[in-house]
Amino acid sequence: MAAILPLGNAREQMDQRWDDARAAAYLRDFGEHALNRLWLDHVTLPEHGFLLDVGCGGGASIKEALRKEKTIRATGIDPTPFMINEARTALPRMDFYETGADRIPLPTDVVHVALANCSAVHWPSIEDGLREIYRVLRPQGQLLVMEEAFSSQDVEGQLNSPQDLPKRLKEAKFHVLEHGHHNREGESYWATLAQKP
Repeated sequence: MAAILPLGNAREQMDQRWDDARAAAYLRDFGEHALNRLWLDHVTLPEHGFLLDVGCGGGASIKEALRKEKTIRATGIDPTPFMINEARTALPRMDFYETGADRIPLPTDVVHVALANCSAVHWPSIEDGLREIYRVLRPQGQLLVMEEAFSSQDVEGQLNSPQDLPKRLKEAKFHVLEHGHHNREGESYWATLAQKP
C-alpha cells in the first residue's frame, strides 16, 4: 500500500518525495493498517490465482492475502526503493519490482486480481495506470481500488477524489461492479471494484 496520510493540504502531500525516512515512518505508523485486511472483504481471490499489488509498500496486503488463500501467486510494485526492499525482506518468495503503475513489468492478460490499496491517488497519471492495469489483467480479471476518504484536490491528471473512480474506470473500458463508502474498524474508506470484460 503506497500511502495513508493525514488529511490536510492534499497537493502538498502528493508532491512530497518518498525518501527512506518518510517510507520508514509510513511503515512504522501504517504498515499494519486495517485496510491491509479489509480489502479482502471486497474481492474473491481465486485458488492458484495471480495477485498484483500496485503500490505494495512493505507487502502487508500481500501477507494478508496469503493468510486467506495460500495457493495464490503474488507480485508487488512500488516506485519507492525502501518499500521494495522491505517487501522483499518480508516476503522473499514473492516478486517485487521498483516501478510505478504506468510501467508494470508483466505480460498481457496474466493477473486475476489487481489491488491498488491507497495508492491510486499517488499515481502521476490515473489514466496511464488504469490503462496498464487493464493490459495485465486477464479477461474477467478484477481491479479493486481502495482509498481513504479525503477532500477533493486539484492535481492535473491525478485521481482527485475516490468519487471520481467510476467515471475514470469506465473511460478505461472497465465494468464497475461495486463503488461505495464504508466505515469499518474505525476506518472511513471508499472501495471500488471493477472488471475487465
